[in-house]
Amino acid sequence: MVVRSLGWGMDAKRLAVLGALLLAGLGSAVGGAPGAASGARWDALLTQSVTTATAIPVPLGEEAAAGPLRMRVLEVLTGPAATEFVVAANAANEPPRDGFTYLAIRIAVTNDGLAPLALDTDDFAALDGTGTVRRFVGAFAPSPAIDAVVAPGESHEGWAVLGAPADAAAPLLLFDSLSISGNWADRVFALADSQPAEPVAADPLPANDAGVEVAAPAGAGETVVTGAWSVEVVEVVTGAAVYDLYPASDYRTTALGIAAAWDPEDADGDGAVGWLAIRVRVTSLEAGEAIVHLPATAMVLARADGEPIANTIVLTPPSPDASGPYVPGVAREGWVAFELPASTGVAAVRFLPYMTGDDPRYLDVG
Repeated sequence: MVVRSLGWGMDAKRLAVLGALLLAGLGSAVGGAPGAASGARWDALLTQSVTTATAIPVPLGEEAAAGPLRMRVLEVLTGPAATEFVVAANAANEPPRDGFTYLAIRIAVTNDGLAPLALDTDDFAALDGTGTVRRFVGAFAPSPAIDAVVAPGESHEGWAVLGAPADAAAPLLLFDSLSISGNWADRVFALADSQPAEPVAADPLPANDAGVEVAAPAGAGETVVTGAWSVEVVEVVTGAAVYDLYPASDYRTTALGIAAAWDPEDADGDGAVGWLAIRVRVTSLEAGEAIVHLPATAMVLARADGEPIANTIVLTPPSPDASGPYVPGVAREGWVAFELPASTGVAAVRFLPYMTGDDPRYLDVG
């Protein structure tokens, strides 16, 4: 999760973007020298979840306030047209990797504030209907680029280049300024005429009894419905296969080493015998447009009596993370990951988003 406003002149999101540039070998591109980049790096497509912006996008072509700015999407290129346009803009830009597409977006901005405001591509991200954000780094925008310092009372038009999966349905544009503290200026803009400008109410699903008993946990493909959530196990992965779920550039968990992922004899004496990862499909059943947060502690390993196993380690999961914010009524998939304890049998994974809840459910992990 991005933490903002650290109070010493640079927020954590800018650090995350710069860190990704360095990890991807693109640190020399920060200064903007056209020949310095090695081209678009699709392994640097950072993924996180939106936590601040409204679920209602501004319709394509309409102007809306974003903090001290007025902003409007003027033109959108996707698919082959975007690839041709972006690749022709700079010799360092390469075609997208298989399964991905460029999003070339021309944006108009007017500064109604009292101070100059710096803009660049890192102020924008691609957002899909599930609330998943993808921040793309590495491609140079066609001229004129959105990068500029906009003085009070002045306007600017320019291109931003983002990336998204080619099969992403109706991507949106998230404005999430590096220069404006907090989330009050964040806005979402539609990139197609067909995108609705109204929130989609969650379907009223009655609670069921799937996974009520730890002795009969809900299996793969079986949907658990509580009063506020539905959850379904899509995939269960164990051992070294969990290690392989992380890209080479993500060391947050793999720094522990592949031996930690599969250690059935607890050779290293750390009390764990390997890793377990579960991919789940989760939907918030809350009505309205307010983003709903699923805590990282919503799913824990449980004993045969249904109680959580104490002192187990929850690993940073592969991307996308199942925890985080959800757009009401919209399902998204994500991962949770654990170290498996050597001394205590794991009967199931308990799903209980909040400790004050009174409806724990249990998911089968094989």
